[in-house]
Amino acid sequence: MVVELTRLVNTILAGRGEDTVLSTEKVGWKLRSLGLPTQAIGRDGKGLQLLDPIKKRIHELAEVYCVRSLQGDSAARCRRCKAPDSQRVDREGKN
Repeated sequence: MVVELTRLVNTILAGRGEDTVLSTEKVGWKLRSLGLPTQAIGRDGKGLQLLDPIKKRIHELAEVYCVRSLQGDSAARCRRCKAPDSQRVDREGKN
C-alpha cells in the first residue's frame, strides 16, 4: 500500500536527518514516474499489485540505481537477477 510505503520513506528520510516529509500523493506520483503505476486495492487505498511486469520493473530500477539486496544471497536465488547480462537493462533503460 502506498500509505505504508510513504511511512517507510519518511522514516528513512528522518533517520538521515532530512526535514522533508512526503505525502502519500507525492509518493504515488513518484512511483508512477518510475513506471510503477498504483491502483485501487479494495477499500484500503492505492498500492502496487506485484504482478510479473511490476516485479520486472522493480528489478530494472534496482539495477539502474545500484540497489543491493539486504537479504544475504537473495540475488543468487532470484531468477531475474541470475539472467544473462544480455537480458538486463542498462542505465538508460535499454537492453
